[in-house]
Amino acid sequence: MVGGSLIAAALSAIMGVAAGALVRNQVAGVVGALILAFVVSPLIAVVDEAAVEFTPFGAAFALAGDPQAGTLSWGGDALLLVAWTVPLMIAASIAERRRDLA
Repeated sequence: MVGGSLIAAALSAIMGVAAGALVRNQVAGVVGALILAFVVSPLIAVVDEAAVEFTPFGAAFALAGDPQAGTLSWGGDALLLVAWTVPLMIAASIAERRRDLA
């Protein structure tokens, strides 16, 4: 589904920018993202397979049209991804306003 893929990509990009603004160290950001993708998500799948869809990666995959995801509707997946994105955006905005720009 093209629309879902575009929405998932846009929201994922916004989350990436927000996480980058919070971390500010490229190596730590990349390592953190890889740990989330390849360690934390599979561990969540081992504990509860249905809980994976409620992670940012699972919501993005489901929104993009993953045939194995079926717990939430298309709109539910979009709202879930927005619910992950907005707090990161707010935290990044607050962190950037408090940092010294000099």
